[in-house]
Amino acid sequence: MACANHPSVDETHACTSCDGRWCTACVIPVGATAHRACPRCGHAVRAAAPERGVVAQAVDAARRVASIEGLTTAAGFAIPAALAALVPVLFVVWIAAVVGYYFAIIHHVGAGHTGLPGPSDARDDLIDTVGLAVRGVLCAVLGTVPLLVWVRVTHRFPSGEVLLVLLLAGQTYMPAALLAVAFSNRGLAAVWPVAWVRIVTRAPLAYVRFVATWVASVALGGLLVVTTRDLLAGVNALLGNYVAAFIWTLYSFVQAAMIGNHVRHEAAAYGWD
Repeated sequence: MACANHPSVDETHACTSCDGRWCTACVIPVGATAHRACPRCGHAVRAAAPERGVVAQAVDAARRVASIEGLTTAAGFAIPAALAALVPVLFVVWIAAVVGYYFAIIHHVGAGHTGLPGPSDARDDLIDTVGLAVRGVLCAVLGTVPLLVWVRVTHRFPSGEVLLVLLLAGQTYMPAALLAVAFSNRGLAAVWPVAWVRIVTRAPLAYVRFVATWVASVALGGLLVVTTRDLLAGVNALLGNYVAAFIWTLYSFVQAAMIGNHVRHEAAAYGWD
């Protein structure tokens, strides 16, 4: 994790009281001793524990999702997607459910809780549930803005390398929108560029690492979609839709848990501690 005052410098100390993360230049010497104090609250600091890398965070995310609660939740969510072969509108229900739970996972893991969100974390308010889904839709649409602008200006859909470049361009700032929503718990943060800029400028190195991880996960997810679609092409529609939706839902859970881990480890660096 980066120092709270110097985003380009790694932490060396963590406060034992407020959990502030600081570099050597920030901590305050205590008299002539080797002890150091927190510049924010004045309490003692300790040597910072080694940061969990991307691989460790990915393993943690996978373990959470591979649990009984993760597998059964994905199995339940996949039912509307399977029935969409008969009632197409149920596909929208599946998307809304997955997107809503996606942000619930981010908040749950980001807050340091174990496992995945359970019944006690459920949103009973319909407005809150719809709000979570809308946040995801906003972030997804934002990621396609370069593509939409291209289509609007040229009146044609790009292909090949142009399409890839336009999609990648959207993925450079979309993570900032995701993090803004995760930190503020406000859907409007997704369309508030000021929040994006604050995130990027407060911890540029952490953000670059996150974008690299995000782009890799999106590419892997796209490959997973194409592979499962081809493998299940000759399978019964209901069964094929169910298996595909189950796999895609599990993958979305893993991605959300990875974002939650990033939020938990980098909140102070981004200025949302």
